[in-house]
Order: sequence, then C-alpha cells, then structure tokens
Amino acid sequence: MRPGSEDSAGRILVTLVSTWRPDLLGATLDSFSRMVLDRFNVAEALVNLDPAFGDESDRDACIALVKRHLPQARINIPARPGFGQAIKWLWSQAEDLPVLHMEDDWVVLHPIQPQETTARLGAGLAAVVPVSEEHRTARRTPRDVTIKKCVRLLGLKLKYRVSAAYGTSPRFVSPAYARAYAALIDPRMDPEKQARADRNGPLFDLVRRHRATYLYGPGHTPIIRDIGRDWRQTRGIRKTITDGAAVWEGR
Repeated sequence: MRPGSEDSAGRILVTLVSTWRPDLLGATLDSFSRMVLDRFNVAEALVNLDPAFGDESDRDACIALVKRHLPQARINIPARPGFGQAIKWLWSQAEDLPVLHMEDDWVVLHPIQPQETTARLGAGLAAVVPVSEEHRTARRTPRDVTIKKCVRLLGLKLKYRVSAAYGTSPRFVSPAYARAYAALIDPRMDPEKQARADRNGPLFDLVRRHRATYLYGPGHTPIIRDIGRDWRQTRGIRKTITDGAAVWEGR
C-alpha cells in the first residue's frame, strides 16, 4: 500500500531515530521500503537525525535518503544528540495511528504484513516486536517479550519473569502506549535502560502493565538483523551506560 492509498487497514505513523550515518540509513530504508512499507499505508512519518558519527555532508546525505523513501516525513535535527530526547519527541506525537518505530541500523529479512502486526495491537497488546538474533530466542520460541529478573531471599536465588514491552529496536506500537511511554521518559537517560524500578519507577510500572509479543520469520527464525554492531566494531566504537545515559567511546 503506497502513501495516499484509500485503504485504512494498514495506515501507520513511521517514527525513525537516526544519526548521520548514510551508509547504514540507506540500507535500512531500502530494506524496510521493500519488505515492510510497500505493504502499509504510511500516513505520516517523523524522523529525528541526531548530530552524531558524521559531518554535514553525511547529514545532507541522510536528509536526501529520508526524502526519497519517506517524502512526507517531518525531519528534526537537534543541536545536540540525545537518544532519550529523540524517542520522547517521536513517540509523543503518536495520536491515533499505530506506530512503526525504526532505528537506522537494521534490515528486514522477510516481508512483514499489517495483519500480523498493526491489526493485532490493542486489547491489552501494546507492541509487536520483530525477532532478531539479539533477542536470543534461537533455542526457544516464547510468545511474549519478557526478561528474567533474579533476586535473592535468605541466600537463595529466585527467578521470575517480568513483562518487558520496552525497547527501541524496530517494532509496532499502539499509539496510546507510545504516548504514555514518551510522557514518562527522562530525556537525559537511555530510553531502554531507564525502564527499571530503581531508575524510573513510573515508566517501569507502565511497562509491567502491558504486553508485547514477538513476531518470527518462517520456521521461528529472526525476521530482522542488526547491522550497526559490525559498523561499530570495525571502527572501535563501543557503547557504555553511565548513570542511565548512553555514552559512545572510541573513534
């Protein structure tokens, strides 16, 4: 479904957080255009281009790529990079359309359809999360997105599962959940790492009250792939978290 289609079944808002890395952004937009966007009706698009990793020529190349693939996009270029602030701006504007959230360093391995994503949102389901190798689901095929928390009681380890709908890898998100998440984000902190009881209690409570479910490729295989890790490793760049904020170190 191309932008402008009268079919409302697959209408979405696309949100994209990106830095000035046109090589990665180009691969991401090409992949999503072929495998995802052509199957939906992109009613709106919001793009945040953080001034990181590149120069002005890279910025201009990224703008050109966005205009080619998402001609209806509104582009925000802040004075300083801030991942938390980017997510807060993007998701706060999700009004009544399901959100396809994208990052600039992922590619899609298999086609993704409205009936298996946006059509399922609501009725207690806040997000549909395409599975990647990084989700470590190769030896198991869970339905819901959960994490294991380990606590000790009288010296004994007790494990329990906590619903974990948070995250900013590519996913389909209900607009109500996106707005609620954005309202609670501390823009100074990493939007994923702060969803903990000891860092952002209200955000942690929001996450616990909502379900997210995985979307698999054929044969329960990964359906998206992270291309940013190799990019960083070849350049000696590593990500660390300091007081809940992401810090990039290296060249």
